[in-house]
Amino acid sequence: LKIAPGEMIGLVGHSGSGKSTLVNLICRFYDAAEGTIRLDGVDIRSIAVADYRRHIGLVLQEPFLFFGTIAENIAYGKPHSSREEVISAARAAHAHEFILRLPHGYDSLVGERGQSLSGGERQRVAIARALVTQPSVVLMDEPTGNLDPETAESVFECLLELNETSGSGLIVVTHNHQLAHKLDTVIELRLGKLKYV
Repeated sequence: LKIAPGEMIGLVGHSGSGKSTLVNLICRFYDAAEGTIRLDGVDIRSIAVADYRRHIGLVLQEPFLFFGTIAENIAYGKPHSSREEVISAARAAHAHEFILRLPHGYDSLVGERGQSLSGGERQRVAIARALVTQPSVVLMDEPTGNLDPETAESVFECLLELNETSGSGLIVVTHNHQLAHKLDTVIELRLGKLKYV
């Protein structure tokens, strides 16, 4: 599998086909037992994990938000972010407008696991958190899996727009073939094998 800089890749396949495993390998949650993953020709195992992960933005199907303010949740990926950086990331994730409607805006408290926000709002905060680090690659594991179709479409359009403006590579794991086909390339995983669709 080769991914060009800025390319948008959709990974589809049945449960257990290896989609999440591929995401875990790219994030270096564990290293490959065989073969290599290379970044600009360099084996990623030769790069310090902390240095490598600074270039990766990750958004999961169930975004974890902790008790604290919206601004603190967005800045989690880059703790010394300025307010301007937090707002810029929120704007890019289409979260700025709903945040301003909250009682205290960016200083509004979020309950444990983000229970005071809707699913789409939690997902947009998670996307903003991934973007505040200005990553080279954004990985999304089922980012629209728990959203209603209209919200899922809106979040997906936000992702496409982000790719155009930031130039970051985008890898989206999804069961939604209709959304996946809006990306540059769709790859199906079946029993650990890759097939371009």
